[in-house]
Amino acid sequence: MRIYTVHDSPYWALDEDAVLGEGVVFIREGFCWPAFIVPLVWALWHRLWLVAAALVAASAALNAAVDLLGLGEAVKVLCGLGLLVVIGFEANDLRRWTLGRRSWRQLGLVAGRTIGEAEHRFFMMPPRRPAA
Repeated sequence: MRIYTVHDSPYWALDEDAVLGEGVVFIREGFCWPAFIVPLVWALWHRLWLVAAALVAASAALNAAVDLLGLGEAVKVLCGLGLLVVIGFEANDLRRWTLGRRSWRQLGLVAGRTIGEAEHRFFMMPPRRPAA
């Protein structure tokens, strides 16, 4: 089973015609293959502007450091691959961080074999009362 964190938009509730489930995002825990394969496209797709800028800066700094130290192309490729692995492991945490900066609330965790099953389980749960 996969674990998903559930996040609620602070803006969707302002719309009178909002439907239950709109403005809710499910983010899977674990490695993110799209972020590993095409990190900049992944970040821009999810509108993670600061993350995209940091990816470009980290890649440029890594390449400049390897060139400055004269380590060669093989080391540059290995360092780049290492950076991609780190991005793949941290990508979903970076999404959660960005949503938190945008005032989204984390509603909880839910498990499911697929995202559809996780959504079904989450929306079928009885409503929780806020702690006093």
